[in-house]
Amino acid sequence: MIARVAVALAASLALHGCASRVAPAPPPASPPEAPLPTLPVAPSASSSLPLAPEPDAEPVALPIRAARHRGPAGLSAVAVARAGDVTEARVVVRGAGLAADPSLARAAAEALSARLAARPPPRAARVRVSAALDALVVSISTTDPVISLRALGDELRRAGGDGLPDDAGAPLGEIALFRALYALPASVHPYAELAPTASPRQRDVARFVAERVTAEAITIVTVGALDAAAAHDALAATLGPTPAALAVPRPTPPVSPDAPRLFVIDARRDHAEVTVGLLTLERGDDAWPELLVAARARRVALARLASLEVRVAPLRDGPCPLVARWRTSPGALVGEVRDALAALSLGAPSPPEIELLALRSLTRDHARVAGQPRLLADRLAELAALGRDELPAPPPTPSSARLARSLAEQPASSPVVVVEGPASALAPSLAALGDVTVLDPSRGLAPSRVVKASR
Repeated sequence: MIARVAVALAASLALHGCASRVAPAPPPASPPEAPLPTLPVAPSASSSLPLAPEPDAEPVALPIRAARHRGPAGLSAVAVARAGDVTEARVVVRGAGLAADPSLARAAAEALSARLAARPPPRAARVRVSAALDALVVSISTTDPVISLRALGDELRRAGGDGLPDDAGAPLGEIALFRALYALPASVHPYAELAPTASPRQRDVARFVAERVTAEAITIVTVGALDAAAAHDALAATLGPTPAALAVPRPTPPVSPDAPRLFVIDARRDHAEVTVGLLTLERGDDAWPELLVAARARRVALARLASLEVRVAPLRDGPCPLVARWRTSPGALVGEVRDALAALSLGAPSPPEIELLALRSLTRDHARVAGQPRLLADRLAELAALGRDELPAPPPTPSSARLARSLAEQPASSPVVVVEGPASALAPSLAALGDVTVLDPSRGLAPSRVVKASR
């Protein structure tokens, strides 16, 4: 959850020449798939992919060829054939994620998770249910995908559960960031309605499931020994008839203020959790691949920050945020935030050597995803949640003209800074950068006071 902005990337002949001299390593051998133990289901509200450490050798991406099938009721399936005993399956329900209703989406995911844990799909399957931003996603690793998908179809449209387990949900910093980034002066954007976990009524969860879990909203992703038509038929056999999908209007684009906004979430801890974000481009923009290279270059430039994560969060609706998160000490907070704001502004291209490192990093990431069924299924599920049909592709050589042109066509975006920690210490320090709004986590992140700028 998160933020965006604008910049140009330099793609020099030197960069291109260096990239062409990298000798690819042979494709990594796929490890044999062992029988899977039955594990308890662990729901998760996170939609971000982990940033893996950079290996020295460059893996070679396997070709990704997918088959698609769409049934008469609108249920669709995407299948990538891969050898092995284990099939990775993902069932994506678009429109049933946190953007639709945070508390109801989490409750529906947790109730389904509890039922599947009590009645695990046969033949040693691992199952996880997550409430992502734009979809509910069921992830299954199974040696018998047909039986597992049939078992899931029996449970998918039931909302009941023995109580609703507690869920920490999305990090408070990301919730506050999205609220600020997608706020509208005269209407409501779904990403601005994210909220900390609440305890909804069971009847409201049942209504949410009945309205949102429909055949037209579901895409089945499989990577393994099950083709698209068989995956469709397995789930459709027990899902049964569903109502027509809800019409989901596209929201009004958010309006960014003229200056950065600063927030502190008052929390008891001896360190500060920092989230910085700004709006960039829509997911369908032609310059999206170059934006990913730019984001990875910013991660390289800010690598000194502890536990740093930098990513562009792909969203279905509106411009997507470029977000950086890291942990720091109160004494280093202001200097590190200044450095991050300068690096994330996208106002100037990164040095060619940093862009080259970023491009190599993304190429390796694509090769890992293409070569590992679990990661490939996750990536295809992410695209399905956005309603997109393309396959994961390696990043192209950056084109500074295309990215600069796309960013110039977007309204300017000012960054949002959210710091979670003791407000009494952090807010006066952060006020060196501007007015600071203190948020109260015990009241749903409602503003409690404003610390005026000290500069």
